[in-house]
Amino acid sequence: MKILLSAYACEPWKGSEPGVGWHWALELARQGHEVTVLTRANNREPIEVALKSHVPKGLQFFYYDLPRWAMWWKKGARGVHLYYQLWQIGSYLKIRRVFDTNSFDVVHHLTFGGIRQASFLGRIGIPLIVGPLGGGDYAPAKLMKTFPVSGRLSEAVRYIWNKLSRLDPTFRQMLRRADVIYCKTLQTKHALPSRYQAKCIIALEIGVDASWIAKNILVPLTPDFLSVGRLLYLKGTHLTLDAFAGVLNQRKDATLTIVGAGPAEQWLKARAERLGIAHAVTWRGWMSQDELRKVYHESLALIFPTLRDSSGNVALEAFSAGTPVICLDLGGPAALVPASAGFKIDSAKADVKSVVADLTKAMLTLSNNHDCAVQMSEHALQYAKKKDWVSAVNGVYQPILEQFSTTALKVSETRIPSRQTPEGCDYRKKRK
Repeated sequence: MKILLSAYACEPWKGSEPGVGWHWALELARQGHEVTVLTRANNREPIEVALKSHVPKGLQFFYYDLPRWAMWWKKGARGVHLYYQLWQIGSYLKIRRVFDTNSFDVVHHLTFGGIRQASFLGRIGIPLIVGPLGGGDYAPAKLMKTFPVSGRLSEAVRYIWNKLSRLDPTFRQMLRRADVIYCKTLQTKHALPSRYQAKCIIALEIGVDASWIAKNILVPLTPDFLSVGRLLYLKGTHLTLDAFAGVLNQRKDATLTIVGAGPAEQWLKARAERLGIAHAVTWRGWMSQDELRKVYHESLALIFPTLRDSSGNVALEAFSAGTPVICLDLGGPAALVPASAGFKIDSAKADVKSVVADLTKAMLTLSNNHDCAVQMSEHALQYAKKKDWVSAVNGVYQPILEQFSTTALKVSETRIPSRQTPEGCDYRKKRK
């Protein structure tokens, strides 16, 4: 199949969305598809360095960026989103000029995988795959009350933005033109206009690189816990600190390593001081993927009580090192973390103290029961082996390939019916 893959974020040796774009491009090519990746010119240097050591047959990159004068739009967190939307318009116009779009069987809008901004590639007249999309998950109200005022205001703005996005004609046009829409979570599906939910399928987009899979487990004898991710209020790192304070009351030898940086860093450090646990908390900032892999391997568990992540890449990274995960029963992590390899804390508890108490209890269970920690570590490693990029890509493309003939990609006149199994697919050729 000839695929035009739109991956604004696509970069080797990175996690999150840049890693998703890169790994999907590689895996689709490895599976025998002819893949043309549309991405930013800013990604060219690392991509070309990576391709020197491995170039799958049938993979090529097409780089595009806005003119230099437009780069100032990227300044600030909100500016990135404006630049991204302008890039979508410009890249669509460029693709129309450079390529015979009828030479592709399908166009797939992959990254950014969010529900607030549109791709225009559905207009080129070939079947369109969208997603997996995220961004429709919301933090529970009682847990959001633990944010400072600025954090609550930010969440309120995001909630309004999500609602307004449903009215955006360009976004609705993308959904209307899409032949299938993949959503990372059920909550994201329900955040879309109801008329388009019938062609939505739930699937996560993340996987783990085979090179990350540890050959054996190493369960520390001391309770060394780990937190990884951008330091944002929504990541729930403050809940990790509160729970860790409870652990230290019983295990004076416990430690917590926090990897990441972000706008909530000073607020979190002040919280650690106030809790009297600062002496046992190490702030590592950002580190390379190779360094991070070593830290995962040396940790008893990853504490990841994020309040609204649609995916949860760090959970799979932890599993690949044989490290159990403690999370909340929300969003992507709830779908990723099996009971055999971690703990999912009930977020519907009556109050925040109960949620924190359950986090503490889970951490102490692993701290005080070495046999349980070993068993969970073994299950985590085995689970990671089933969640590679092959599995992630096949979860999206297998239903499509089952209906793909040698002559055409079929798309039903009524679009994709609601389904969770491939039997509902019927693709008919759109283009002449």
